[in-house]
Amino acid sequence: MSRSILFLLKPTFHFYITLLVSAYLLAGCSPAADPQMGTASPIDLPTHSVSPSSPPLATPTHTLLSPTQSETIFDDTATCRPKGTPGPLPDGPFDTYPQAIQQFLNEGGWVEDLDGALYAAEIANLPVPVGAADMTGDGADELVVSIYDPGSVSMPPAGMLIIYTCSQGEYRQAYLQDSRPLDGAPGIRFLQDLNADGLSELVISSASCGAHTCFERVQVIGWEGAQFTNRLEGETNDLPYPTIYLAPSANEGIFDLHITGSGFGSVGAGPQRNMTKIWSYAEGSQNWQMVSSQPEPSNYRVHVLHDARAAAKDSDFQKALSLYNRAISDTTLDDWLDPALEQAWIGAFSRYHLVVIYTMQERDAFAEIILGEMEKIYPLDSPQHGYYEMAAVYRDGYLEAGAESGCAAAIEYATSHPDILEPLGSQTFGYGNPDITPADICP
Repeated sequence: MSRSILFLLKPTFHFYITLLVSAYLLAGCSPAADPQMGTASPIDLPTHSVSPSSPPLATPTHTLLSPTQSETIFDDTATCRPKGTPGPLPDGPFDTYPQAIQQFLNEGGWVEDLDGALYAAEIANLPVPVGAADMTGDGADELVVSIYDPGSVSMPPAGMLIIYTCSQGEYRQAYLQDSRPLDGAPGIRFLQDLNADGLSELVISSASCGAHTCFERVQVIGWEGAQFTNRLEGETNDLPYPTIYLAPSANEGIFDLHITGSGFGSVGAGPQRNMTKIWSYAEGSQNWQMVSSQPEPSNYRVHVLHDARAAAKDSDFQKALSLYNRAISDTTLDDWLDPALEQAWIGAFSRYHLVVIYTMQERDAFAEIILGEMEKIYPLDSPQHGYYEMAAVYRDGYLEAGAESGCAAAIEYATSHPDILEPLGSQTFGYGNPDITPADICP
């Protein structure tokens, strides 16, 4: 009887051979922290990894499964496993390896044999190049193989992922995915049943790196009765240096996919904060759909400002008021390059929003107190004086004809005075932080 295997991989971009590790790290793909896993891992596989503290050309460790694990995982009754001892993989063009691997399997080679043969041929995609699990429900394990092209000139190097399935007594190629342009070889992340249907799904990812930052395109490959297909909706390659992990959902046996981006690898991106996106299994579509995109906590003042804006957009005005006040007065928050100037701009924008929210809540006394404070703090010759004027026109518009009128007046003011919003965005805080536009100034 076949059993699924879960591959628990460290969330790094070390899918590549030892000779390329140094160049890859220089390109900006440094290891991320280990993910916090749920109860998803029945078996931990050893990994072929390069430690963050290793010298650039350190040899990755390569430990096969223990005999006890092998007896648990590998099924000797599989119909596609003849007795035999295959020879080494032939040395040939990279595009001949899928057929050569198929022949290797049909001559009696299995996971542990193929693992060694791929390393000997110097095409094994680190850290785990081979996996086995029943993905189709036919009672025989599929073989999943990830290889890289040693002749690739891209960084990370291109490659392919192949799935072999048992058919009429022999293994045959059932799925092949080549790297997309500028992507590295598709690497094995997890192989296990993710939706409690008795079949294993395969989570793979392909790295792509720019001058400073690396991303991963993640897919969930599953069987749909006649073919393998990607069942993850949307793209994941907007999350820099991601940590990819599984977490149990509220439904037993079903797992969510969590991806946490850890920030751009360039000082020009400004103060960074992690962002976590969550994909959950949707029974109707049988796909994993993104259900949440949530920034992780940050102690930067500008990020507290962003959180306050998000709370106001969600009509959580009590939270928004608390966060705007914190952005104004909390001395324990971190600033970026020019604390005094940043605090002045963030404080002015936050006070403007206090006036807006208090006015919307018809707490007129509070709104007038804040507006009076702004008139004193930001006199006519102050760079932030525009925020006092914008708050005043909002309040006048609201009192005349309601929230829509107040908002329209404030947007018109911000549109005609674009210089007051520029210091709150990427000009000051780097390209990793959003610009604020006139459309953003009302809840």
